[in-house]
Amino acid sequence: MTWNQWGLFLALGVSASGCGRMLDMAPQSPASFWEPGLGVTTLWDRLDQEVQGDHHLVDTGPLSLFELVDYALQHSPVTKQSWMEARKQLAAYGESLSANYPELTLSSQFSRQKGTFVEGGGAVSYYSTVIGPDVNLSYTFWDFGRRSLQQKTALYSFYAAGYQHNSQIEGLLQQVLKNYYDFVYSMHLTEAKREDVYSSKKMLEAANIKWASGIVSLSDVMQARSQYLQTKIGLTKQEIVQETEKAALAETVGLPAYLDFEVVPFKEPKRPWRPSKELDHWIQTALHQRSDLLSKMSIWQSQIKQAEEKRAEYGPTLTGNLQSGKYWFNQGAEETTVHWSAEVKLSWSLFDGFSKRYALQKAQEEAIGRKLDVDQTWLQVTQEVTVAYKKLQRADEILFEARECVKASEVEFEAALLKYQEGVQSILDLISAQKTLADARALKSSALRDGYAAWTDLLHAVGALSGCEGRDLCGAIDS
Repeated sequence: MTWNQWGLFLALGVSASGCGRMLDMAPQSPASFWEPGLGVTTLWDRLDQEVQGDHHLVDTGPLSLFELVDYALQHSPVTKQSWMEARKQLAAYGESLSANYPELTLSSQFSRQKGTFVEGGGAVSYYSTVIGPDVNLSYTFWDFGRRSLQQKTALYSFYAAGYQHNSQIEGLLQQVLKNYYDFVYSMHLTEAKREDVYSSKKMLEAANIKWASGIVSLSDVMQARSQYLQTKIGLTKQEIVQETEKAALAETVGLPAYLDFEVVPFKEPKRPWRPSKELDHWIQTALHQRSDLLSKMSIWQSQIKQAEEKRAEYGPTLTGNLQSGKYWFNQGAEETTVHWSAEVKLSWSLFDGFSKRYALQKAQEEAIGRKLDVDQTWLQVTQEVTVAYKKLQRADEILFEARECVKASEVEFEAALLKYQEGVQSILDLISAQKTLADARALKSSALRDGYAAWTDLLHAVGALSGCEGRDLCGAIDS
């Protein structure tokens, strides 16, 4: 063997052994963990740098609702994806417009050929060389409307993507607002639990004083202590819920859940929540503004145009083609003038095995399916508008009753505590009054959250959450 042959065999052996060791990179068994190989650490470093980003917002103090919404719109991956999809559909529409213009192509060739021919009883070899450019101009004069319908299909697809982007923005706004309400509601509920702990502590102190004086038995103290410990446990659990709601808000906004931040809590409304207009007005507003409904309608129209395009394929097509160029040959020979050719062609497919027929039927059935999507979305929109409207109608009444319930429960608890201290009521009556007060405080916090949530749901249901009404809502909460 020569050295070259030995080198070839050695290279093949090294390559084969390397391919065999590639299986070692896989998990060793169904029950074993996979360990990444070299170079993956760099990938994690890049991911960490890109995902963490700049979170200077949390260093500016308590965040208002406007700041939370603004940060979410700039950093949410959801809206970025829908934005890129809208840009992609716009590019597809621009691509469809290129059919309105002629196509100009420049080509050049170089060919070298050896051939043989017979002359005088013998074979004679020859060489042939051709070199030169060509320019080709082609244009579709008429295609029975297919070109225009393709452009309308792409245009409606772009409309659908644009409206879907709007829908994603409004969905993000609604989710941010709801997570904000839930977090602030948990803050209010935590504060209410602290007040419950304070109330139950006063109750325990009163029981201890009476027991020390020999007025009541140790059973009263144990019951009061049990109630006090239960309220402390309830406070601890509520603090865990508050941290969970805070993490959910951070994720929606686009912040890592481990970051510590505060928010400006919502206050009791300065004006009634009751909607100023009738239900029919809100439903008609949703018909013209609800982005997901408009997106479904655009998809339906796009599918209709696609069905019309399939029908137009039954018609003929008239095209034109103009080609011109100049060639050089062997030994410096060349064409004396440029060569050219012109062609006008009318083509009409008369039979294709019923392919066009079934393609048309398929497109028509898909258009019917998209219309059913529109109908179903409209029913869903009317249901959401109606439910949110009814909830908002009762929100003021519920909040007023919750306020009165807290006032009455506070008076009841103080009276029960006084009567217990005087020996008129038992410890069970005092515990019952304390529980009633705790429930009333939780009810008030819930009424505040539900009222703002109902107003948010109504604006989202009619497609007005990203408009001036949504900004007024955020301003009312932040004020």
